[in-house]
Parts: sequence; structure tokens; C-alpha cells
Amino acid sequence: MDHIDIIRNLGGVSDVALICGITPSAVSQWKESGIPRPWLMFFKAAFPSECGLDAAPNFRQPLMASKP
Repeated sequence: MDHIDIIRNLGGVSDVALICGITPSAVSQWKESGIPRPWLMFFKAAFPSECGLDAAPNFRQPLMASKP
């Protein structure tokens, strides 16, 4: 699922702006540049189904295991 789908699933630009406490024009820019990683992680934790996930990810575990 891409960033445009996530914005649409969360109710559109205006609703996402209200959720984030920012202007709709800032959210509109995300359609071109992508959702900033901190906001994307928030959306995945708070709204997993709207982001195409079955459940919220466990952010306490590393995304990738590093090898020594």
C-alpha cells in the first residue's frame, strides 16, 4: 500500500491534517514526497487496518537484524 492509499484510507487530506495537527497543504505535499517516516510509523501503530496491516507492528523490535 502506498502513501496515497494510506491518506485516502484515513479519510483524505483534511482528516489526516486534523489527526496530525498540521495544515492540509502540508499533507497534500506528502502525496508527492511520501509520508514522513515518523508520521508513517504513527499511522501504522494507531491505524493498522487503514495502513493495510492486520495488527499494529511491534516497534520495540528492530526492523532489520544486524549481523556482528
